[in-house]
Amino acid sequence: MSTTVTVRTNRQRTPLSKLAAGKLTRLHRDYGMFGRAFKADSYRRARFRILLENARDRRRARKLDVALTSLRTADVTCFPAANNVIGDTWRPFRVERGVTASMRGEIKHGSFRGSITPNMLDSSPVIFLQNARGETMRTLMPSPRTAREMLVQSLHRWRQQAGYKYHEYEKHWSDRDVDTHVSGVIANFAHSGRWTDVLTHPEVIDMIDASCGKPEEQRPVIRLKGALIQKGVALASAIEVNGAEKVFVPTGYFQALTAVVQQVVPFADQLKLLAA
Repeated sequence: MSTTVTVRTNRQRTPLSKLAAGKLTRLHRDYGMFGRAFKADSYRRARFRILLENARDRRRARKLDVALTSLRTADVTCFPAANNVIGDTWRPFRVERGVTASMRGEIKHGSFRGSITPNMLDSSPVIFLQNARGETMRTLMPSPRTAREMLVQSLHRWRQQAGYKYHEYEKHWSDRDVDTHVSGVIANFAHSGRWTDVLTHPEVIDMIDASCGKPEEQRPVIRLKGALIQKGVALASAIEVNGAEKVFVPTGYFQALTAVVQQVVPFADQLKLLAA
């Protein structure tokens, strides 16, 4: 995100980011007419530093925008899962479902009136598994909305972390509504809302649920990928059912996206399935 104002620096026209435009405005105001007359060299040096860093920020933003091109249209399930395999093989013995819901309504005269509508395609099932040694595992399967929220929160943090500052204006760095060119590219990076559709696998969950009433040897063999929350409880990013992998959280895609962003924002934090 950038303003349409342009400045000339190093014999080329470079659009100002919102942060650079704000810095130049404050610099002009802080020096005032008399300050600019009596401290011309100091004013020009400060102005040149802002314009130079703005030009560098613009180059980094163009580099990042090009690097993100392939990820904008990529199939998020084609990236290998970035999580470890939990245990060896498991077989299901029970499935429970937690369905998310949307609330719609209005507030009138201090009271709320509305309705809650279940979203049957955005469920968070819990699969209970058992291995050959008799150990059990309660496996939490994140909903597509949960996966999307992980991406949105990471993009928001990266946008906050992207940018530049000078010691004269560090006090203004807390204003996160002012974008640099790089943070503007990150803010604009988005998929169609349908990218989470590939993370919905109701037919697989239904098949696992139906198999729980069959003899153990007829139930599907399952491998887990994800994070162990505590002994006997796991949060799955993907499951392999009879050799076919189904992705619920595209941690491989998130890892590839983080690597691209870190080329321009080295201190961008890694996206984690579980927060520490």
